[in-house]
Amino acid sequence: MNLKLRANSHWQNKMNTPSEIKLIPATEVSYHKIVSFLKAREQSCVQLFERTEQSYVAGWPKKLGDFVCLCQGEKLLALIFASKAGLILHCFSSDVTSNFFVPETILLGKFFSERKVYCISGEANGTNFIVNAIENSGSLHKIVEVRDYKLMIFDTKSVNTAKHSATKIKLCTLEDLEALYPLQHNYDIVEVLPHNRPFNEKLCRNNLLHALGQHRVYAVPCKKNFAAKAAVSAISPGFVQIGGVFTMPEYRCQGYARSLVYHIAQTAKKAKKGTVLFVRNQNTAAICAYNNAGFCQTKDYKIIYY
Repeated sequence: MNLKLRANSHWQNKMNTPSEIKLIPATEVSYHKIVSFLKAREQSCVQLFERTEQSYVAGWPKKLGDFVCLCQGEKLLALIFASKAGLILHCFSSDVTSNFFVPETILLGKFFSERKVYCISGEANGTNFIVNAIENSGSLHKIVEVRDYKLMIFDTKSVNTAKHSATKIKLCTLEDLEALYPLQHNYDIVEVLPHNRPFNEKLCRNNLLHALGQHRVYAVPCKKNFAAKAAVSAISPGFVQIGGVFTMPEYRCQGYARSLVYHIAQTAKKAKKGTVLFVRNQNTAAICAYNNAGFCQTKDYKIIYY
């Protein structure tokens, strides 16, 4: 797979780079160049960065999906991951996403029209760009749900540490699987599943089992096992991404989510990493909790389900 197009004169002059635009496998691009590209935008592509590193170490196995690069001459414009199941992760240069009617939309439209698309996840401008490319390609892919988020980053200068000292937090193990499952079950239904997808208990358990095996799940103990949980959903060279935050309804408004994300951020800080998370725009209670934990809004993030 190696798709090429010629840029029009307006775009060529604006970019001041060679005119040939290509969509090529990541294996044909210097890994050092890919890493440098991701590092410059790391806080908004932690999950993509982790998958890229894992795939490179494993020899870019095709079973994980396709990693492709959008290039203009020697310049890397975007890195895109497309899993076999239809998960799309991306990282774009702002030079691309600020211009919608350019040759890149044709290349990407053809690329996605030939693949399964289930979920597009990433910085809002990049997600919108991919959606635009798919729609202009005449693809039969139909959007079923759009979710807008705020990407938030931990800032130690804006946190009151006294608020978090009283909550007991446990780093969970495989032995906690059954006790944590009700939290994971409710989280998947409320925060993960799009409206057109049924709940899959096996997948839910397997995902929780995998996270526990990686020692990435933290929880607040209570008399009925656990009151709240949060997890590290991805790790890149400079950042940790938090996900899976959920508190049982009867334990809400007690600061558990705030304490969990603060604890993970402090743990990451000791490892010399920053921490990010994303939260739905309409979830004002969570935004307030994360602000109190020291997180500040940075960019817009968007997930679209098909």
